[in-house]
Formats: sequence, C-alpha cells, structure tokens
Amino acid sequence: MLQREIEQDLVPWCLAQGVAIVVYWPLLKGLLAGKLARDHVFAAGDGRSKYPMFQGAEWQKNQDFVDRLRPIAVEAGLSVAQLVINWTVHQPGITSTLCGAKRPEQVIENAGGAALPLAPEILAKIDATLAERGAPQVSLPV
Repeated sequence: MLQREIEQDLVPWCLAQGVAIVVYWPLLKGLLAGKLARDHVFAAGDGRSKYPMFQGAEWQKNQDFVDRLRPIAVEAGLSVAQLVINWTVHQPGITSTLCGAKRPEQVIENAGGAALPLAPEILAKIDATLAERGAPQVSLPV
C-alpha cells in the first residue's frame, strides 16, 4: 500500500507481457499489520529501526494511516493485516504475495486475507485513506 513505485512502469509491462508479479512485505515488516503501538520501541538489533518508515514523522503518519484503516477493516469483517493483504493481492497484475509470519496464528490470519475481493465501497474508503496519507517521503529499500 505504501510502496507503489512499481505501478508506473513495472506493472503495466508485466500485464502486457503476461508476467506474474509476486509482492513481498505487503505488511511492511509488521507496520501495516496494525499491531505495533504508536509508542512501540524496537528491541536492540531489530532491523526495522533503521528504515525511515519506522522513524519520526513517517512513523507517526504511518500510525495515523493504520488508525484510519481500522474501522474499514472492521466494516469488511477483516483484521487490518487481512485488509492490507486482500487489497494488495487484488491489485492489477499482482498474482501472489509473500507475507512473513513468526507464529502459526499469523499464518492463519494472513491466509484469511486473500479471500474474495473487497466490496467497491470498501475499496473507495481505502483509496480515500491512501490519498489522505499521501506518498511516503522515504520508501523502504527494495
């Protein structure tokens, strides 16, 4: 949701060529799972702390974004993580997504996110929330 650079060139090319796109980090290393508190302190050695998306003003904007996704997820009957995964896997050209998980319950939750496409009114709310968030000032390295 927040790393969309591929939509300009890569996705159209892949669609034209019939090439599948597998997305990784759709939950941005847990950031878009909705489970990292605004005041979360990363443990020493946690690599996420080096990424700008997890620091300062970008961290706060991302937390605001997740907060705005929460009621949309509830309306859709999904967790925030499932909403993000569902939205991602149903984007044009995206054929699969790789979601990291540390615990079995995360695997089960993530798998539940790839179900039927979201309703048009839910997609409209997500689009409005994305527009309100705006593009990140700094992306994670790909």
